[in-house]
Amino acid sequence: RATLDLCPPGHPDRHYALAQLASSLRTQYNLLGNLELAIDMQKQVLDLCPPGHPDRHNALANLASSLWTQYNLLGGQADLDLAIQHSQQALAMLHPMHPSYPWVAGFLASIILKHPLQSSETLPSSIPDSEEAFRIYSTLKGGSWHPSADLQDSVASWVQHAEQYQHPSILDAYQTSLTVLDHQITIHSSLPLRHGTLQSKITSLANDAFSSALRLNHIEQAVELLEQGRALLWTQLARLENPLVGLQSQSGRGNDLAREFKDLSNKMQSFTNHSHGQGESSDTTQYFKILHSWNDAVRKIRLEPGFSRFLLPPLFTELQEAACNGPVIIVNASKHGCDVLIVLHSQPPLCVPSVEVNLEDVIRLSSTFVRLIQESTFATRKRQDNHDMNRRYRITEALRELWEKIVHPVVRVLQGTVKLPFGKRIWWCPTAQFTALPFHAAGPYLPNQKNLMGLYCSSYTPSLSALNRARSRLSADSVSSTPLNLALVGQALPDESQGQELRTVDTELNLISDMLPASISFNKVTGPEATCAAVVDAFHAHRWVHLACHGAQDPKNPFDSSFAMRDGPLTLLDILRHKFVNSDLAFLSACHTAVGDRSTPDEVIHLAAGMQFAGFKSVIGTMWKVSDELAQHVVKRFYEQMFKVKQPSYKYAAVCLNNAVIEVGKAGLVPLEQRIVFMHIGI
Repeated sequence: RATLDLCPPGHPDRHYALAQLASSLRTQYNLLGNLELAIDMQKQVLDLCPPGHPDRHNALANLASSLWTQYNLLGGQADLDLAIQHSQQALAMLHPMHPSYPWVAGFLASIILKHPLQSSETLPSSIPDSEEAFRIYSTLKGGSWHPSADLQDSVASWVQHAEQYQHPSILDAYQTSLTVLDHQITIHSSLPLRHGTLQSKITSLANDAFSSALRLNHIEQAVELLEQGRALLWTQLARLENPLVGLQSQSGRGNDLAREFKDLSNKMQSFTNHSHGQGESSDTTQYFKILHSWNDAVRKIRLEPGFSRFLLPPLFTELQEAACNGPVIIVNASKHGCDVLIVLHSQPPLCVPSVEVNLEDVIRLSSTFVRLIQESTFATRKRQDNHDMNRRYRITEALRELWEKIVHPVVRVLQGTVKLPFGKRIWWCPTAQFTALPFHAAGPYLPNQKNLMGLYCSSYTPSLSALNRARSRLSADSVSSTPLNLALVGQALPDESQGQELRTVDTELNLISDMLPASISFNKVTGPEATCAAVVDAFHAHRWVHLACHGAQDPKNPFDSSFAMRDGPLTLLDILRHKFVNSDLAFLSACHTAVGDRSTPDEVIHLAAGMQFAGFKSVIGTMWKVSDELAQHVVKRFYEQMFKVKQPSYKYAAVCLNNAVIEVGKAGLVPLEQRIVFMHIGI
């Protein structure tokens, strides 16, 4: 008010002072109800901004917003009509690339669709119809605005209304929303900050998009949308490592662009992999300059022949390559329902019928299973009380329900339609709450009936792109002549803050070294020598790694998940600062190495996924806490299986793990929950 007094009628800033006061009154209205005064002042602002005034669009939009609020309060039709008219005028004054355009467009389209006469048979000509509203929404597609909260809110409104009206633009709405989310995350320089941003967003966006596309029978686009919106943080990291071999081989401009992109990507990585978790770093301005230059370099590369889709979300034809060695089974949970899709290499994807579960069923089953595992005691054959037996019975019941509702319908399609022979490999790609469930362990658990492990060999993948990236390393490393060697890494006694002593670490490593064939050399890194730096060096120097130590998943900051070493935690973020070349197999015999955080399950942020991203093509991790005394039974049989092969290879890891778990189960050495804790990721 004092500012307004200093700007009397005729003052060039009076409209600005009035607008600021009106805005404060709008805020105060939420508490005390001073809306009429705010509207009166906004009308004065509009009078002070005649046609041609540079701030007239703001005056029109702000007044329209207040009139819409008053309409919701009092129901006056005139307020709504005037709000629409003012918004139309404001939008007409804005260039589509104007920063205010997304908010005005989203607001106008939204209030048009909420007009009470939209549902009547005869809509007055003065009121735009629903098609006009969706035309306005569609102008948000493909824009290159700064990824603001206004833009995200407007696109989210488009998704909501397109679902409500079952409008044909729904998939465009989802794709635009996923693109905006990707851009909004990228503006943060570090991985922890990006993860924090994701936690506050709608994490089910990709899942809902997948389900909507399937309902419209756009099956291939469903896969593209899911892939675009899942594992965003891994995708963004991968962009900084995208190979430009074809461009580098060109002379002149192409080679210069490749060099520029690589240089800028290295600078971006130095920001992305730092550990700032609270607030932006002091060099945010420098980051934005590099980000702008990087985006400009990407734009130039896309103009080069053969690079028009450089770093754009992959098309289905690219994603389908993930199924070259076996079907990839996407299990999706969303508010629209649960769907299972089998991606095949040389055939169209197959929707699995008879999957009759909804999101509530999945949440219940997932929560039940997690609770039972958390309650589980590591009972041995010598010490089993009735409580342990009852809990294991309930775990079996949960696995049986998973079989009946999800896995068995998949098996019927694999056997009947796909004609997939028994014993072949399959890959699971679960989403949302499904990520907490051990699909590999599902089964009827009845005499004379095989569980899934007895039918097919299961692996997991965070995304189809992750599997393709691992296979691209396979072709890149195929010329390597590095002899097969193994690092046996163990830390039984870290500092007290990281856990108690693990009594069987040395036993586990010794039983592996004792059965190694002469053709495989090995090095041990244990005890005081097992420091963070020494372990990372071992990862670099060896094609195979077996790691026995404490593992910790940080549920709030998953990039702080870690392996316990003598001098402190070796975190996931530490690992991601490295690229391990010619690295094939990592067996992570530690707790919680394949557990993502519950707030963003579709990001699949855990130690096993991080090891795969850092270069290991095949990774064995654990889905919950593992007993070191019991784990060695599975470990022993895994390596026995592996060394039966004439030429041991990481490519046999999934099959060897599957067979080892079956053998241990038949021998009765390890309780169920400790047999099925291990899972395989990758090739």
